[in-house]
Amino acid sequence: MRIKILIIIGCLSVSAYSQINKQNLEELKNYYHQTLTDNNIAGSSIYLLQDGKVILSEFHGESQLNRKQMDDEAIYHWASITKTLTGIGIMQLRDRGFLSLGDLAIDYLPELKKIYDPNGWLNKITIQSLLNHSSGLRGATWPWKSQPWHPHEPQSWDQLVAMFPYSEILFEPGSKWSYSNPGIIVLGRIIEEITAEDFEYYMEKNVLRPLGMLDSYYDKAPPHLLSRVCHSYWYADGSYEPAIFDLNTGITVSNGGLMAPFSDMATYLNFLMGNMPVHQASLVLRRESVEEMFSETIQMDQGVPIDVDYHSMGLCFFMENIYGMKMIGHSGFQNGFHTHMYFSLENNLAYLIGYNSAGPTNRAMDDEIKRYIFKNIFSK
Repeated sequence: MRIKILIIIGCLSVSAYSQINKQNLEELKNYYHQTLTDNNIAGSSIYLLQDGKVILSEFHGESQLNRKQMDDEAIYHWASITKTLTGIGIMQLRDRGFLSLGDLAIDYLPELKKIYDPNGWLNKITIQSLLNHSSGLRGATWPWKSQPWHPHEPQSWDQLVAMFPYSEILFEPGSKWSYSNPGIIVLGRIIEEITAEDFEYYMEKNVLRPLGMLDSYYDKAPPHLLSRVCHSYWYADGSYEPAIFDLNTGITVSNGGLMAPFSDMATYLNFLMGNMPVHQASLVLRRESVEEMFSETIQMDQGVPIDVDYHSMGLCFFMENIYGMKMIGHSGFQNGFHTHMYFSLENNLAYLIGYNSAGPTNRAMDDEIKRYIFKNIFSK
């Protein structure tokens, strides 16, 4: 029997899906809460999806410490998972005839020529190499941040351009994989140059709204949604330090500015997995183009997770073979938030998980939960 599932962490309700062993779901629920308690997580949500339906939602702790219990109305900061939507925006412009994946980035953004480039590699940075993190651009957006008064992220394109003379192309574009936040910011800027619209406005009108992600937005919350936004926290030495609330990611918005509740992210996952009506999904991107983003473009030989047999990159999406399954996904980590999404096209299974606090054991804990779900839920 083929099983299709999506998980989102939030309030657990076990429905009568005969394909899923109820005992395994109860064990997952207990494991989830105990693991988060042991790791001092302030609040968390998880969704499990099967055949396009949420079959498990569970919530842990509080979205605002000492004020508000976590629930399915809570809005999370999705950090680098934003990159996948930026990739969809680029593919949409490709399908509409505004660009090609082989186009050079400097043809759209000549200011990139200020980057130190003794090897002439700037002339090899294509839109595809930005989508699959093989452009040679550095990893960190702002590697020189050292003072508490420094902005969390550069707020304008001009600020980023001012750093270009102090940057270099680290390797020949297309020759290997190396994760790059600036590379995705460049893609966001290209969207703005082509459309003559702010990135947020273009994405809301052309991606979020057509998909039905009506409670999602970028950066600072509209007033009617502000009360639903999770606070985030840094945990250390027995105490929680509040992180920035209602963060404005500035020019890095295309890299990590998405804000959304789990219900909207479940909608997004159904779009990615082909569970959305064709007439609605095609308003955003042809199915063939969505699946093109899941085709391997470059193998990854660094940062391979535990128990993963094969790790590769599509266009803004990671692929990994684990416990005999091919999973597609992305993670996010910023400002005390940590999020993850994974899905299987073959089995139509998916899960979403998010935490609104981060501490020294957070990443290891998230990986343990991931492997528990893959081994004890998905593989069975």
